Amino acid sequence: RTMEDFQNEMRKLCTGSKISDLMDKLCSRNPVVLSEAMSPIDGFQALADNDLRACPVRMVGGNEIIGTLDLRDICKFVVEEGTKPKEEEVPKKESLPPMAEEKELDEPVADMSTLTVNEEAALASTRPRTPTSRKNAVLEGITKHPFMAENTASLRYLAKMRPFKCFPPDTPLFAVAEALSQGSHIVGITGSSNPETAGLSMVVSQKQLFQALASFLKTVELPAADFMCTPVLTVTCQSFVLDAFGIIANKGISGLAVVDEDGKVVHNTSSQDIKMWVGGGEETAEGKKHLEDVSALEIEDFLVKVRASRPALKDRHPVCSAHKEDTVGHVASMLEKTGYHHVWIVEDRVPIGVISFTDLFKKIF
Repeated sequence: RTMEDFQNEMRKLCTGSKISDLMDKLCSRNPVVLSEAMSPIDGFQALADNDLRACPVRMVGGNEIIGTLDLRDICKFVVEEGTKPKEEEVPKKESLPPMAEEKELDEPVADMSTLTVNEEAALASTRPRTPTSRKNAVLEGITKHPFMAENTASLRYLAKMRPFKCFPPDTPLFAVAEALSQGSHIVGITGSSNPETAGLSMVVSQKQLFQALASFLKTVELPAADFMCTPVLTVTCQSFVLDAFGIIANKGISGLAVVDEDGKVVHNTSSQDIKMWVGGGEETAEGKKHLEDVSALEIEDFLVKVRASRPALKDRHPVCSAHKEDTVGHVASMLEKTGYHHVWIVEDRVPIGVISFTDLFKKIF
């Protein structure tokens, strides 16, 4: 079977099936839809409580979906909050310049969006090792959104960054797969009159689509190397959490490979770790949870800490990896068995590539 054969078979499978044909298999609960009136912390808490990577956000006073809240966005939120001046250093509101014009830094800052992985790592290594003294280098590399009206992130601001696509129930699976191959974790299916769900009958995630296609994907004998579309991004075990979160936010990815001094992968960061961190906060007097400040932690210490809070996951392998000679069928089986959303492709434990749900879906087109 060649790559062309794979693509033709996948397109035939996805074109011949409609979302309505798979609704019983895909839909396990009513859609979770958040209101833009929620605070970002409450929104992220709702994702963690419902064990979701992402969910749609609707506007106040209407059923219009304004965008998507994604767990990846908590990294951007934490970076922005962690690099803001302390309260006594913040100028009065009327003197604040527009966010897009905030360029006043003590040191010149590189454009993080144009750096290669090695250049980005080199820049990170030159920063002071005291977390509180770091500059806004990571933050400056994150594109400001026009809905950012104040010196803080709102749920509307975060949701507007990620458009939410909707499809009618008779849509071929092909169109849904194409939408989910472009980086979005979820899409919506219309057909409900329930105002609480903004007219959505269900939300389809990348994981659910993978599960619908897994029986076929596990039979594919093409080499894993042919499916590596996304470059590997790594941080060392000694990198600060804030620096790792900054790369995730800046690059729009879900995870990083954490490597030792020899460049060998020893940990896997994923949305599951972020969910465990958000869901593990202590409750306040009002019954709400607050996020523990982890900005001073190194990424390895952070991962060990959050995973220790969930004894049920203690036996889960910290790294999901394969070799470029392994088949895509083997990779698909690993994804199905472990519940991870990506597999690192390694040579002598050094990551040389990655295959995620997004990479698998991209190869259909």
